[in-house]
Amino acid sequence: MSHKMRMLLCLAVVLCTLAAPGCAPKITTDHPALVTFQFENNGDNVLTFWRRLDNGEKSSAFPVQVGKFALMGNSSFGKFKPHRLKLEPGLYYLDSFQVNMGSRFYVSEAGHFTARNGWDDAAGAPLFLSFTAVEGQELILPKVAIIVEGTQNEPSTRFIFEDPAGVFTVGKRVNR
Repeated sequence: MSHKMRMLLCLAVVLCTLAAPGCAPKITTDHPALVTFQFENNGDNVLTFWRRLDNGEKSSAFPVQVGKFALMGNSSFGKFKPHRLKLEPGLYYLDSFQVNMGSRFYVSEAGHFTARNGWDDAAGAPLFLSFTAVEGQELILPKVAIIVEGTQNEPSTRFIFEDPAGVFTVGKRVNR
């Protein structure tokens, strides 16, 4: 990837992060669920994008990002740290994700994050992961390590996590 492309991608990620508070889901219930997200890659945070499925309708994607960005050369998602959000009750699914690979980023699906689709419409199931948030619930999602393997031209991802309580519904793109 050229230096110019790398800088444009870094700028796009920074702008998404700055816009993230405005992209947070609107809370209308008096007793929202408090959900803790824990996604990492080699000790760094992973930028994840989630949607809520409500009566078959998909909400706008919202990013879950922790950490700070540096505009110099290697932009980082910051060291891993759990992130908590208040959410409306409902089914949420991982729409897409981005992993910092040092000099480049791995993006699970091409295109702008608002146009990606992590839901398998034909199967009525998530492509990656989903969970259900219940009103007034405090939910800590299992810690998930997303490992990018393979070559730059043919990368693949592997999700490593333990979920004995069965919090996640696992989709067909999750290789464990």
